[in-house]
Amino acid sequence: MTDEVKSLVYNWLIAGADPRIGLRLFCDHCSPKQSVKQLVEQNPGKHIQIIKTTLCRIAEIDMKSIIRTEPTQLVTTSEKPKRKLRDDYPFLADPTCPPELKIIIGDKITTYHNYCAAYEKLKAAKTDRDHLEAVSYLVDQYLKNRAISAEMDHYKEHGKVLGKHPIFEEYKKIKQYRSLPLKDLVRIKINLENNIYRNQKKIKTDKRTDLRIQRENNIRRQQMELAEIDRLLE
Repeated sequence: MTDEVKSLVYNWLIAGADPRIGLRLFCDHCSPKQSVKQLVEQNPGKHIQIIKTTLCRIAEIDMKSIIRTEPTQLVTTSEKPKRKLRDDYPFLADPTCPPELKIIIGDKITTYHNYCAAYEKLKAAKTDRDHLEAVSYLVDQYLKNRAISAEMDHYKEHGKVLGKHPIFEEYKKIKQYRSLPLKDLVRIKINLENNIYRNQKKIKTDKRTDLRIQRENNIRRQQMELAEIDRLLE
């Protein structure tokens, strides 16, 4: 890293770490992945911790050693009362609403909470590995949430599904269960319950972020299949 970049980052920090300037430094000197860049560009003030920790890492600056003036962050969003998803997507209460959309709306809530938790973990990261894992998981949850929003917004505007989310292929498999005999449903139910238990146990014991993402995806799909089988067995 050049002394010029190190000086730019240092001066940015002691001047109050304006998010807009930090975003420019981040994009120019950190070579972020496109997904991370898009995430930060959406709201640099909200993601200032990603910008700070990454710039300090590439500039080899210890943030604790910086004596800063009071931050002069621009407020990019105002506090608004929380809206319910059914206020944004009233079609969810419509009997003709595609079942796939009613399923993924629950995932939208989950990915949002996972995103918030990952952001807190990022702020507490003390090692390079902790930092990279937190960013990786945060971006994954953000992209999943955006994919769901794309489906919901498209249906809200056009009255038909976009159809790009994995749920549409997964739901085709679920519907196939409806033609299976009882004994096959019971066998599949046992297998799903065992697989969910194993994946949940592995998430607790294996902290690798890439495997966690894969296992969480598997659990979500398996729980969805299990719910349908339980319904058929009632």
